[in-house]
Amino acid sequence: MASRWLDDLTVSQETSMSLLLRAQRGDAVAMEALMGRYLTRLQRWASGRVPDSARRLLDTDDLVQEALLNTFRRLDHFEPRHDGALLAYLREVVANRIRNELRRSAIEYDASVEPDGLASELPSPLEAVVSRQAFDGYERAL
Repeated sequence: MASRWLDDLTVSQETSMSLLLRAQRGDAVAMEALMGRYLTRLQRWASGRVPDSARRLLDTDDLVQEALLNTFRRLDHFEPRHDGALLAYLREVVANRIRNELRRSAIEYDASVEPDGLASELPSPLEAVVSRQAFDGYERAL
C-alpha cells in the first residue's frame, strides 16, 4: 500500500515531458497520469470557449474527453519540443473540435427559428375534417 502511495507521489511530481515520454513507450500509469493532469484543466479552458448559444448543444466535458482519448491513442506520433508542448497541442485539438461541432450544429440548428411557428406540410385537423366532409358530400351527390 505504501509503495502505491509513493508511486502516485512520484508520478505527481514528474514533469509532463517525462510522463509523455513514458506514455509513448507504452507506460499505462504515465498515460493515466497525463489524462488526469490535463482533463480537468482542459474542460475548464474549453467551457470558456463555447458560446452561450451553443452550450445546450455541446457537452463540453464529453467533447474534451473524446479529444483527449483520440489524441492519446496516437501519442506515439507526437514530437514534443518543450515541456508545455503537450498542453498547447491538446488545447489546439480541443479548439478545433469545438469549431467543428459549432460548424456542424450551425447547419442543423438555427436558434432563431421557433419550431412551433413552422408551417406543416400536412393538413390541419380542421382541413382534414372539412375535406372529408366535402368528399362525403361529393360521393352522396354522385
